[in-house]
Amino acid sequence: MRRSVCRARQLTVVPYLTAGLLSCAAGALNPVGPLLILISVAAASFGGNSGLAWMWKLLYGQRIPSRELQMPEIERNRGWVIAAVVLAIGFIAGLGPGMKFHSG
Repeated sequence: MRRSVCRARQLTVVPYLTAGLLSCAAGALNPVGPLLILISVAAASFGGNSGLAWMWKLLYGQRIPSRELQMPEIERNRGWVIAAVVLAIGFIAGLGPGMKFHSG
């Protein structure tokens, strides 16, 4: 397997799984009906983002020559990781239980 295909798989499958799991964690906190919401969230998040799960397979074959579209390596940055964790906690804690837009 070409190095670019391995890297593309890592850059697409990890966000796919992370987004699905974070959505399911937030959906499980919904007081309306955690099981119903969890099933809906799993279908919507994993199904809706499924393009990320298989997109890396488009790099196989001769459709995209290996010399073209060479991007610089993406390096891990501690600041971005911390920001992602803070936003994930805010997403789960803020949107998980649901938001009320009325006072009734």
